[in-house]
Amino acid sequence: MNKLNIIGFLLLILTSSCRKDINHVTENETTDPPIILTYTPSVNNITGDLIGQVVDENNQPMSDVKIKMNGENYFTNVFGHFTLNDVTMNSLGQHVEAFQNATHFPGSRRFFPQEGKTSRIKIQMIKKEFDNEFSALEGATVLIEGGASVEFKPNSIKDANGNIYEGTVMIASHWLDPLAKETLDKMPGNLQGVNILSEEVALQTFGMIAVELESPNGERLNIADGNSATITMPVSDELLSIAPDEIPLWSFNDEYGLWQEESVATLQNNTYVGKVEHFSFWNCDYPFPIVQVDGTFTDTDGNPLEGFLVEVELGNGSVGTGYTTNTGTFYGKFPANEILTFNLYDNCDNLISSQDFGPFTITTSIGTIAISSINANNTIIKGTLRDCDNNLIENGMVIVTMSGYQSYFYIESGEFEIFLTACNNVSEIEVYGVNLDNLETSAISTASFNQISDLGDVQVCNNGGLQNYIRIIYNSDTSLVFVNATVYSDGDFTFMDAGVPNSTAIIFFNGTTIGDYSDANFVEWISDQTQGITLTPVNPNGGLSFTSFNVTEYDSKLIGTFGGPAINVNTGIQVQIQGDFNINL
Repeated sequence: MNKLNIIGFLLLILTSSCRKDINHVTENETTDPPIILTYTPSVNNITGDLIGQVVDENNQPMSDVKIKMNGENYFTNVFGHFTLNDVTMNSLGQHVEAFQNATHFPGSRRFFPQEGKTSRIKIQMIKKEFDNEFSALEGATVLIEGGASVEFKPNSIKDANGNIYEGTVMIASHWLDPLAKETLDKMPGNLQGVNILSEEVALQTFGMIAVELESPNGERLNIADGNSATITMPVSDELLSIAPDEIPLWSFNDEYGLWQEESVATLQNNTYVGKVEHFSFWNCDYPFPIVQVDGTFTDTDGNPLEGFLVEVELGNGSVGTGYTTNTGTFYGKFPANEILTFNLYDNCDNLISSQDFGPFTITTSIGTIAISSINANNTIIKGTLRDCDNNLIENGMVIVTMSGYQSYFYIESGEFEIFLTACNNVSEIEVYGVNLDNLETSAISTASFNQISDLGDVQVCNNGGLQNYIRIIYNSDTSLVFVNATVYSDGDFTFMDAGVPNSTAIIFFNGTTIGDYSDANFVEWISDQTQGITLTPVNPNGGLSFTSFNVTEYDSKLIGTFGGPAINVNTGIQVQIQGDFNINL
């Protein structure tokens, strides 16, 4: 492929894929379900810390995802993490939202924080692909992978202005299996809702679907007023014996982070069938009275089990999940008057404990639950993160890897002491530090099982740093890091492509060796739509290129720097750019 073909190919990709980024509505423009007019959520504000991670459908971290909580916006880092310290949260139900609109359905989590403790949440976002279409004039039945379907009547679709839409309807959809453990990471909120009497209830799901409609040019569509669509969801054999003949249909309410009862579905030929009047997430759930339950997981020595997944089951299905706090506690609202099975999973997703509790009729504390099976693998890792000048690193991270599973620990004082339970059948524990200010990493250290591993001073300095990235620093204080970078060369021309959907940098230069390419570079795209930033270089000599561009290594790695003035086309403000790249060849 020659240079012109490469540029043309990329222009085609960007023209077709980025159109939707620009034209697609934001989260504030989505059509929300009707508000529960008589419902007022209970509030008990506390102060605590929150650590969250956002991953994609392959459980890989997602960077630059917009996180919204209590009207404030945050963004995930290159590890898919966000950390909020000393923030006000509602202990009776705190809602956190995640947005990557162009490529994924909105995600969210509702959890129960505790005063002075560190809560952990995980959100797994669902890829949004508009891979089905039908004529609005004719209607259609659209099949959804997994056995669900949606039937649209003719002339039943409206545009964003409420007018009847007559063109092609693009549909993105996803069915969530109620028996899949990852469903509770993928679904919005938690398994709690508000019934038609405006009472909070606990829910057991029999299946969920996500549906979004839009026109070919990215305009948001929905069901027209006075019309409905028919949804059909399969009922698994494992749940069929307890499936009621009729079950409420619940839509997800983004304002409260709760499911709201709106309709009913009937059991027909091993499927639930019901009519809905708008689209968001829909859920077939059986409701239960709700009761508050808390407890603490430790080993038999009293050490708290931090960041362990707790799954609560009722009968054949889950009714909730969450992660233990830094003190090993869990806290939530679950079905009353029912026997609940509490499953505890270790850092490698192995089930290490399953115990029945209840039934509960009033607010109950289970107390301390000591797990004897993990004591043999207890491990403490401690040390101090230091930079190249031997200064304490106050904005750092320690990453611990066991059997391919990674755990992340944020470090604010340089010193760290991490208690964890090593997973069964683990061959080794690998540990390394990261300086989040400059993305440098330390060498990998090895920790020992069932003892204290004192790593001493961990030098986070000149170890290659974060790999495969393009970094942009503008006005000396704001940085964008585009990860997952790759390199392509046709023999006399090189281009770099880095980022995740909705956050992309593509830069070319006319050469395949080290050297000064200040007069021979070309910027195709530098954009982070989540932060409203699209950068275009301002070169006095004309063209879309940086005024300085130097490649210092072109062997096993592509390493270099660039800089110069640029315009943020979203604001019209000129900024000064410094940047660098480090990509494995």
